[in-house]
Amino acid sequence: MSWDERRIVIGKRYTGLGDCITSLLGAWRFARRTGRALVADWRFSCYSEEERVNVFGKLFATPTELAGVPFLGDDRVNELRPIGTFHSPEVWDGTRLHEAPFEGERGDREFIMRLLRGSEDALEDVVVFEHCLAGGFAIEEEARAFMSALEPLPVFADEINGFAERYLDGRYVIGVHVRHGNGGSVMAHAAAWRRPSEVLDKLTRSVESCVRALEERGDQPVVVFVCTDSAVIEKYVRERWPNVVCRPKPFRRVGEGELHFGPSAWRGLQDAVVEMFLLAKSDVLLRYPNSSFADLARCLKRPEPDGLRLSGESLFAHDSGEVGDGFVEAV
Repeated sequence: MSWDERRIVIGKRYTGLGDCITSLLGAWRFARRTGRALVADWRFSCYSEEERVNVFGKLFATPTELAGVPFLGDDRVNELRPIGTFHSPEVWDGTRLHEAPFEGERGDREFIMRLLRGSEDALEDVVVFEHCLAGGFAIEEEARAFMSALEPLPVFADEINGFAERYLDGRYVIGVHVRHGNGGSVMAHAAAWRRPSEVLDKLTRSVESCVRALEERGDQPVVVFVCTDSAVIEKYVRERWPNVVCRPKPFRRVGEGELHFGPSAWRGLQDAVVEMFLLAKSDVLLRYPNSSFADLARCLKRPEPDGLRLSGESLFAHDSGEVGDGFVEAV
């Protein structure tokens, strides 16, 4: 390696794309503040059938510096042999770093969050971030700088640019991310959907209000670009919302769960990368429920048209209470 292996931060995640990038954002922020190198270790991913493949390098360019921080993000992570001390040595060492994760998460999340929100450095040479961090630690300027440094590989960049040129350019774009879960319960999304008709009615009113506000300007057509993980949701919005466009992609059957699990997970990841960067081309971005995926796209999106303030926080708070089945077949 061309940089000091003794002082490094490792963003080690193997879950959904939004979670992986958010954790890496935290690791990058800490590495930049403390003068460490950064490693993206996305091996053993739910997206990949090959355990030792570093998924980061299959999606993004891997420069020697990422937004000003020395960086390693490709399959050379398999050769990484840190020579310094590890934080949480009862959990991490040079051997366990290269082992597949067991169920659950490793390390001390509270310690990591203290590092992110404070001004102190860790005493140890190697710090591993292997937790869902769920944001709340980076200011918008930092998140924008980090996200702007992520460069999708040409095969994905071409698809992003081609779709945008055909459907989005020269139009006001209302981006809508609807995370349904399709029977999965990651981050309690099933509970959020236990009253689907109520949710979709409210979301529909919000979308239609945005369409009217933009159409009244009269200077560009309006398109509603919808990204979702549910074929049922896509069918609903196509039938009820005006000016809808969606990317064609394979869905799992109703109730089979999240797109990043199952036999088509790798294809789902490719779609996720493309759609995250397409959502960033929105003039207005609405999302339900709030998610890391949509928030990362929001970091990159252009300002809203003058005089409009339509984006913002999630339209709905996460409901509490008994988990429903989350399906919308009866809507």
